[in-house]
Amino acid sequence: MSSHLAADLSQLAIPGGAMTIAEFCNWARIGRTMAYAEIKAGRLVLRKAGAKSLISRDAAEAWLHSLPVVATAN
Repeated sequence: MSSHLAADLSQLAIPGGAMTIAEFCNWARIGRTMAYAEIKAGRLVLRKAGAKSLISRDAAEAWLHSLPVVATAN
């Protein structure tokens, strides 16, 4: 694996145990509007630490795995 590809893949890892909305959007490759829509719909769990909004690693991964799988044509 090239060092450039390894660096790109390392940026996809979820930092620490939780991430901010901006970090989650970067990780999930979605916009803030979609992230907040997912939170409002109850499909993504948001936690508060004082004024800071956080998404846990478990919540982010659960959200990702709950997305529909696209069938491929054979």
